[in-house]
Amino acid sequence: MTENSTQKNKLKNKLWLLLEDTKIVLEIIYVFAFLFFFLFMLLELKRYYAIDIIPGYDSPIDDLYGAMKGIISEFLKKLFGEDIKIII
Repeated sequence: MTENSTQKNKLKNKLWLLLEDTKIVLEIIYVFAFLFFFLFMLLELKRYYAIDIIPGYDSPIDDLYGAMKGIISEFLKKLFGEDIKIII
């Protein structure tokens, strides 16, 4: 009976370790998602209030943001079949 209980304990420990690893991976994914949306929000505020380091010059970051916004807009258009404009 003790062998059976030790096997069950080992199995429970393995499951617990698997759940802990999954929890850590999910937390990392949540942090990256938060950072992505936070950066997206900052870039949108930069565009909305026309905050430029060099006035009248679109930096590569602005170009990348415009491209990302266009890609997301095209994806949503294909997904929903409508003309969707991203307004934040």
